[in-house]
Amino acid sequence: MRGDTSRLLLVLAAFTGALALFVGAGAPSGTEAHGVVDQSLDTPAPIASGVHQIHDHMPIGQEFTPSASDLVAVDVFIETMNPSSGGDTLTVRIREGHILGPILGSAKLRVSLPYEGPLHFDLPSVIPLIPGSVYVVELAATRTTFGWSGTSDMYPRGRAVILGEPVISYGPGSEGYGWDFLFRTYTSGVPGGCEVASRLGSPLTDSRWTPTQPFANYLSVYGGKTYNGYHSGEDWGFTEKAQEARIYTVGPGKVVELSSLGSLGRLIAIEHNGSFTIPAKTETVHGETYQYPMEVVSKVYSIYVHVSPSPGLQPGQCVAEGEQIATLANIAAPHLHFEIRHPSQVHSKKWDLVGSADNWQTFPGTKAYNGYYIHVQAMVDAGVRHPTEFLDANQ
Repeated sequence: MRGDTSRLLLVLAAFTGALALFVGAGAPSGTEAHGVVDQSLDTPAPIASGVHQIHDHMPIGQEFTPSASDLVAVDVFIETMNPSSGGDTLTVRIREGHILGPILGSAKLRVSLPYEGPLHFDLPSVIPLIPGSVYVVELAATRTTFGWSGTSDMYPRGRAVILGEPVISYGPGSEGYGWDFLFRTYTSGVPGGCEVASRLGSPLTDSRWTPTQPFANYLSVYGGKTYNGYHSGEDWGFTEKAQEARIYTVGPGKVVELSSLGSLGRLIAIEHNGSFTIPAKTETVHGETYQYPMEVVSKVYSIYVHVSPSPGLQPGQCVAEGEQIATLANIAAPHLHFEIRHPSQVHSKKWDLVGSADNWQTFPGTKAYNGYYIHVQAMVDAGVRHPTEFLDANQ
């Protein structure tokens, strides 16, 4: 929900409707879901967030590219723009290909004032989809009461559609920044063919594991090396042979990355779909304070570093909750580095770092990144969250 933020009104020549932009605003969240989330954009971008008015005569919509083979429901995130217009009936239409394509199904909701947040439209019948093809969620109104909340260019599998055309940029000097509306689509089955998580557990079950470094710890010097940076996850050591240190997935999901880090072992990243609560957190470490809000998200990533993957584990593979995915790699100072990442994470090519390289710490006198971060808030903003607190909230 939006906090106390200032608004900046931009009148776009390309749009006959007004697009109100506000900086630092949050996206509404939470709904009574029908089905399983397939595609979504329900997290605000750090650049800007805003709202575009819904009209009865100017079609607006959001492209999406499904992973699932059917559609049973849609969420759209709206807010009141003109309360003097009174409540309204909003209509969602699912179109094939583009905003003027064939209508595959539709649903209506009567919305009273005041209202800000997600609207959940259950479709009257299941709509068959072709995974990988483009579809459009169109939203229409009979009055000018409400607007559809959006954000700048964050959904990678489609774009907002305004005045019948996909949005390329939202204003002079902002070329390259598109626009996307906040939405969710739901399937009756399982997105991507992998089980959806109803709960999450621990990656470690053996009592011989011991915590060695907490989340957001500032490490100055270790093993004769200078790090001078913040830690993006939790480290766990094992008191016996590395080959006996079994590591399990925290929940069902899909392996999305399996990369080699050379002498540091390998990295496994797993995508988990479901409904997850991220507890709010504020903490001061080594003179810097970081914070992030409580959120309900439909996707998270679990990251396992310095590991030796189980034989046969491959990218794209589905894994079950509690399935063994690795043991510790036989490296110097064997330990598991474990992270939980937000769905809006910004990761490096091998997924071993997050955010901008400007915030990656290097060993003194070299250009070699040491795996730590210069500023803790920038690290958090790039998508890492406290692992244990997150798992405790989603058991």
